Amino acid sequence: MAFERAIDLYLNTRLTPGQVLLRAKNDPTAASPPLWISGDTLKCRLWFLTPATTTGVAPAVESVPAGSVIRFAGKVDPDDEDLLFLVETFAETGEDAGLHYLGTLDLNTTEIEAALAGATDRLEILCDVEVRNADNSERITFQFPAVLTQQAYSGDESSPTPATPAYPAAGDIALAAGTLGFLGAVTGLTGGGATNLDGAIVSAGLSVPRAFLVVLGGLPQIWILRAGTDAEDAPAGLVRPDDYAGGTNERVLERVLLLA
Repeated sequence: MAFERAIDLYLNTRLTPGQVLLRAKNDPTAASPPLWISGDTLKCRLWFLTPATTTGVAPAVESVPAGSVIRFAGKVDPDDEDLLFLVETFAETGEDAGLHYLGTLDLNTTEIEAALAGATDRLEILCDVEVRNADNSERITFQFPAVLTQQAYSGDESSPTPATPAYPAAGDIALAAGTLGFLGAVTGLTGGGATNLDGAIVSAGLSVPRAFLVVLGGLPQIWILRAGTDAEDAPAGLVRPDDYAGGTNERVLERVLLLA
């Protein structure tokens, strides 16, 4: 089905108070006030429905008497002199269960602009759908509330400025408490110096536990720096940092994951 700029208004011919506008063609419960955007122009389909008295039975779709005139109008206050909008022409369309009355709702009026200029962001209005006979000696009015709001996008705004994510420095990531630090220069476990695990980590002053990632022989390994006095056994996954000191800096590195 092609995209269609249209609204459907389901009107209760019983004029049940608080239930003049129905939620859907086959749902006789009261509809919430419709929300419309100023500046839009929409097809407007009016359906005149008589809800069934038996639950689960579809409502009867009604036609207006021959020669009748339909008007659809809206105001902020019934005492206002100016209409916000007025639909004066409706065409009978479809038949049987598909019978409805088609018009064009133009919400691009100076009256709507002026009313919204004095409102915050929403404007509650009263809508009348009036059906009167040819000589205007009889009429019936379906009245319901609606809400008008301004467009968020007017077309005159400049494009938003792309923002570059504020990535932390690599050193900050490696030294942040409780995070995983990647030791890319490490190629061995023991022997000291920046290329071996025991010399690459200056453990004094670091909060524990702390995780480090190394890649040895193409295999990723995760080591945890923790408090402890375990004897060094690198093949078994225990390494003492070079700054280990009994009684003052008792910390060891333990391998907790080896991805083979």
